[in-house]
Amino acid sequence: MQRFAEEYNRSNASDWEERLKLVGFCYLVKRSVINKVGMFDERFTPGNYEDDDLSVRIRKAGYKLLLCKDTFIYHFGSISFGTNSDYFRNILASNAKKFEEKWGFNPNYSQGIRFDIVNMMDSPPDAEISVLEVGCACGGTLLDIKNKYKNSSLFGIELNSAAASIASLIADVRNDDIEKCTLTYPDNYFDYIIFGDVLEHLYDPWKVLHYIKKHLKPNGKIIASIPNIMHYSVIDSLLKGSWSYADSGLLDRTHIRFFTLKEIQKMFLQTGYYRLAINTKMVTNQIGETSLLNKITPYIDPELVEQLNVYQFIVCAYKHGLEDTFSYALEHPQEKEAIVDRLQAYSDKEIVQAILFTEMDKKVELLNCIGASHFEMGLYERVIPFFESGYFLDDRDPDVLFNISFFLSYIGEPARAEIFMKTLREVNTDMYNELIKILYPPNE
Repeated sequence: MQRFAEEYNRSNASDWEERLKLVGFCYLVKRSVINKVGMFDERFTPGNYEDDDLSVRIRKAGYKLLLCKDTFIYHFGSISFGTNSDYFRNILASNAKKFEEKWGFNPNYSQGIRFDIVNMMDSPPDAEISVLEVGCACGGTLLDIKNKYKNSSLFGIELNSAAASIASLIADVRNDDIEKCTLTYPDNYFDYIIFGDVLEHLYDPWKVLHYIKKHLKPNGKIIASIPNIMHYSVIDSLLKGSWSYADSGLLDRTHIRFFTLKEIQKMFLQTGYYRLAINTKMVTNQIGETSLLNKITPYIDPELVEQLNVYQFIVCAYKHGLEDTFSYALEHPQEKEAIVDRLQAYSDKEIVQAILFTEMDKKVELLNCIGASHFEMGLYERVIPFFESGYFLDDRDPDVLFNISFFLSYIGEPARAEIFMKTLREVNTDMYNELIKILYPPNE
């Protein structure tokens, strides 16, 4: 152990991380700091949360806390409380309540770090990124982002005023309700907006996701963690006739909305996001042998059976980076080459999906314009999806009928073209006659 420590204990500032709190099995603190903030608060005797409390006082006094990962310390563990687990749990619960009474926030819920969320961020370490965390609590996750992205600008919104005051030590934090406040951030400002276990607490998460989207940069990302109401523990209880709320967990009594994977996907797509990447957070326990679910899982789709073991979904969803291009296409329909160039990075499906979920009034006109642009640039394989989608939205729009009839005739499918030409004749005789002249010019 001593030889290992000698090799390991090499000072390296790059291995130091700033933290909200330090677990107090080994501290190095200047006497001047102790003189200023005081010793351990003895209300937490015989132990638990006295180190959380000291950490808060040190940070509020203007100091930083560093976790030094370049230091090896031998810690035997569990000496203070021994093997009396019931006694330990009682003290833990009692002192957590004392901490909350003193500081105004729950020490477990409000001081956590969502490493799983930070791991979904994929910017280069030296990138200058702007990050907003909704429900940032005391800012533990934001602080971890700062450790990873030194050039990041951090912002937060937190409902609990006591927690918000702690988070404001490291970020620009508003004490506000995301469902009631008016956001004053610039449009297209944030690279990431984070909702860590927040959306299920909102009355209208759809409205919030839609409203906040304008503050994301083009191709900016929402990262959210959402509990899975399909977890086997919930379904098993339901099969036994029970739906019991608790102080925490999947059936937290403060949860307002409940989601399955399918409903999560639908919510993000409906509110204007795409390219969903979804990770799963599992729990150690699996469906037990005595579970009623074991009797019916052979009859359930295997993909759904897999979801029964998922405790939480971690979602990364992109803001459509296409809206500016759509506006450009409508304003400059003659700039065919520029329109096609701007859309090259996206698949037909991504573009159509983005148009269908945008709030623009001229969706059919936009689909016509994009289809015509690809046709004039000779990209025939990309034409039909746009014309057909326009037809799907309005099967009696004369421009849609004209364009799709002409294109099908042009590529040698007159029988298919005839179907749309028939409707065009009913809708707009003049445009039908013009199309006939183009397709079948009179002999000179």
